[in-house]
Amino acid sequence: MRSGDETVDVSEPERVNIAPGPVFFDGASVDGTKVFFNSGSALTPGAGVGPYLYEYDAQAPAEHRLTLIAGGLSEVSSEFVDPTVVVPEDGTAVYYEGTEPLEVRKGVVEPVTGIWRYDVATEASGFVAVPTTTKIAAGEQWYATPDGRFLLFMSGGEGAKVLGSGGLEVEPRGLGNQQLYRYDALNGSVSCVSCGDGARAPLKGKAETPTSVSGGGSLMQLGGTPGAPVDISNDGSRVFFQTSARLVPQDTNEDTLQEEFGGNEALGRASDVYEWVADGAEDGPGTLCHLAVGCTFLISAGEPDGPSRFLGASEDGRDVFFSSAASLVPGAPAGFSSIYDARIGGGFPRKAGPVECTSCQGVGAPPPQFGAGASETFAGAGNPPLPAASAAPAGKAKSKPKPKPRCRHGYKRNRRGRCVKAARSSARRRP
Repeated sequence: MRSGDETVDVSEPERVNIAPGPVFFDGASVDGTKVFFNSGSALTPGAGVGPYLYEYDAQAPAEHRLTLIAGGLSEVSSEFVDPTVVVPEDGTAVYYEGTEPLEVRKGVVEPVTGIWRYDVATEASGFVAVPTTTKIAAGEQWYATPDGRFLLFMSGGEGAKVLGSGGLEVEPRGLGNQQLYRYDALNGSVSCVSCGDGARAPLKGKAETPTSVSGGGSLMQLGGTPGAPVDISNDGSRVFFQTSARLVPQDTNEDTLQEEFGGNEALGRASDVYEWVADGAEDGPGTLCHLAVGCTFLISAGEPDGPSRFLGASEDGRDVFFSSAASLVPGAPAGFSSIYDARIGGGFPRKAGPVECTSCQGVGAPPPQFGAGASETFAGAGNPPLPAASAAPAGKAKSKPKPKPRCRHGYKRNRRGRCVKAARSSARRRP
């Protein structure tokens, strides 16, 4: 490794006098302080049986920078990056395929060859699973999340073996088909993510990866060979894959050519792209998945238009890239393979259509001419006059008092308006 102005040999033997053999680079942390590699030589004391997996820590004290992670590593089948080792970006863990002692039952310890996880902080290895078919033989890729918590791996038709109460047990939902599994280091669980929502895996079809199918390939390339696409979100809640199995009712195409031509997926037409969402994760705006086995959704068309191939996904899981011969958006040619991006929030906004040509249509009809309104040309007697009783008074007029009847003979009205008996006038005069 290059450190400042100095080049350091990370695979130099430490505290032993031995000539090192071939070394295979496995990965490094993002900050470059940790380097992981394997070698057939015992570079540290007490290494045991090789091949060996090592960690070189540039920040550790001198003479103690080299740490033996595991011995009994699976044989390297490539002169480049070892396909049996996966190093997450932060360098806090390493997944590898090797042989380690495991307590399969109470008090019974046996050497088990399978997938293991080494924790850099605790310097301890933990058991993950035993894939029925190794990824080397199947040409499959492993993928780990950047924090090292989750790992995706394939297993053959006999299912993946996990550690149960009775020892090594087969995860029942993956039995009978090649399936994709997710390991969670937080609780040590292994679940089949390509088996659908049911209690058992589909009777027909199997999960596939871009590197395992003829004519496939991912969006990443490494040294001229296909690399591993991003097929799980960084938080581990979403997994993307392709399968020839029908996992949802919307998937209506069925593959018969696979069986007729000896399982050659390049001749099949039922391969579709799916998304798996973990229990408790959001599978829509304000909607959470409440299935213990996770929720499964169809990404591609699911119609007999040709196979759909998963090409990769964004690290946040919002974008899924795949190819399909189906015409899924306006303007996509039917019958020809196109690359699509299925993303949360919808696709691109549609452009407005072309403006219609008006100058090439000739002179149109003149607008209609309107005459005077009907109310202006109407002739008639007019509105009848309002009745007198209904006429509203112009103002509040003072009414005349009603005349009082005359008093009867011999009576007259007094000042108060009452009729009183009138006094008789005297005819006699007095002197």
